[in-house]
Amino acid sequence: MARPTKMTEELKSACLAYVQDYEMHGHAVPSVAGMAVVVGVARGTLHRWASENTEFSDILDAVNEMQEFKAMNGGLTNTFNAQIVKLLLGKHGYHDKMDADLSSRDGTMSPKPTRIELVAPSLEE
Repeated sequence: MARPTKMTEELKSACLAYVQDYEMHGHAVPSVAGMAVVVGVARGTLHRWASENTEFSDILDAVNEMQEFKAMNGGLTNTFNAQIVKLLLGKHGYHDKMDADLSSRDGTMSPKPTRIELVAPSLEE
């Protein structure tokens, strides 16, 4: 027999309120973990509810979007630590990657074609 769910309209409202009022709880950026602590439900339970309920999935999406926005804004205004911003934004698909182009305009760094010759062993020996 399945246990009754704790997901009620009041709990959904509390989760949505967290997205808007996370700073009231002393959080610099909103997070699913922060929401879990505030509403008293395990983070895994919140993710399970999101997989089962599109309305709740939208609430978790809103938390992640607000986190991305606040991290980006905090990084651009230099109000957040750059390493923490990098870590947060990495979770949202941002990355710092340098592409190396190992060619030159004049072709001097282009790979040279390699010629391989097969030589049969001599039969005179």
